[in-house]
Amino acid sequence: MRVPLLFVTGMPRSGTTLLSTMLGRHSRMHATPETHFFSQCYPTGELDASLGEMRARQVARCLDGSIARATVHTLEGADLIGHTPRSTFEGGLRASLEAVGKGDGDDLAWLVEKTPAHHEHAFRIAAAYPTARLLTIVRDPRAVSASLRRVPWNREPALQHGRRWKHYARIQRELERTLGERYRWIRYEALLEAPEAMLSDLCAWLGVTYEPAMVSAGATPSTFDADTEPWKVNASAELDPSRIFAWRSNLPPADRKLVELGAGDALERLEYEKEQGGWAPGVLLSMGVQVIAYGAHRLLNKWRYWNEKRTGKPFV
Repeated sequence: MRVPLLFVTGMPRSGTTLLSTMLGRHSRMHATPETHFFSQCYPTGELDASLGEMRARQVARCLDGSIARATVHTLEGADLIGHTPRSTFEGGLRASLEAVGKGDGDDLAWLVEKTPAHHEHAFRIAAAYPTARLLTIVRDPRAVSASLRRVPWNREPALQHGRRWKHYARIQRELERTLGERYRWIRYEALLEAPEAMLSDLCAWLGVTYEPAMVSAGATPSTFDADTEPWKVNASAELDPSRIFAWRSNLPPADRKLVELGAGDALERLEYEKEQGGWAPGVLLSMGVQVIAYGAHRLLNKWRYWNEKRTGKPFV
């Protein structure tokens, strides 16, 4: 019997690494690093596209960047062929996850894969793996925005943070409606405030017994490389519930309003309260500047796309 897959998704900086790390501490679960398979490695063709030797090598190179870094395991194209009745792309991902999880013995109940961007590909994942389950973690969008401001790879303004959070919330609602028992979502805030209760509930859903080690800090995680991804180190630290409302001091007032504007009605639907007041002239001015800059940025990107399509030359 093959080990079933559990995909952890959610908007970046929502606690996906924390959740997958805690799950990975369970003796019958193995959590892998982010694979970005469906967002970066997967082809644009059919779901059952053939995984021939050349394509297998390409997928192996794509997966190897994240998996080898955290597991000291180098994937080869041969690792992805012959491990599954169908040598397909989705079979290749399963084979790679099994390859890095095999050191945990034969008693594994779940292989846990976490890539935040996979939330936008959740329905493709559900179709590719009929026995897989999907788990989303949701965090206050203002806390998400405050955290995104501190990572080196973020280029989006606060308004777009809110808009993307709303988009993820829309997908979450549709997943909950269509996948039934195969899907769960939890709150980041609840995980920090009552980790034992939240993880016990998730373990019951997954058919395993809760283990206290799941909330123990300090263990070397298999989910990330602290040297190359230092922004994830809190995932292996002691839980700190004070982080729940840290955004109130870390996120400027104008950015809070812009996040709320972008999140729209999804904010209240998911029971996150809007801040009252705060409409000082300086806040309104800052909001206006950011909205104009964001609009100009989008127009520039559209113009670059049109110009490159028209001329066939990249815009420099």
